[in-house]
Amino acid sequence: MIGKVFALSEEGSEQMDNLIRGTCFIYDTPLIAIIDTGATHSFISVDCMRRLNIPVTEIPGRMRIETPSSG
Repeated sequence: MIGKVFALSEEGSEQMDNLIRGTCFIYDTPLIAIIDTGATHSFISVDCMRRLNIPVTEIPGRMRIETPSSG
């Protein structure tokens, strides 16, 4: 399965029509969320998981992620 993922700055997310940027709360912790309405998968950073004290577990199999490159 091939999906897509984007990494954006706060300013970049405000300039794209297919993105929704806002604050969400997980375990009463405010987090900045960027939602791509056309994305096939969602991700959370390891730093965010540590902040929320969520254990990291490995899943079987492999996932190939392609990111668009600029330049």
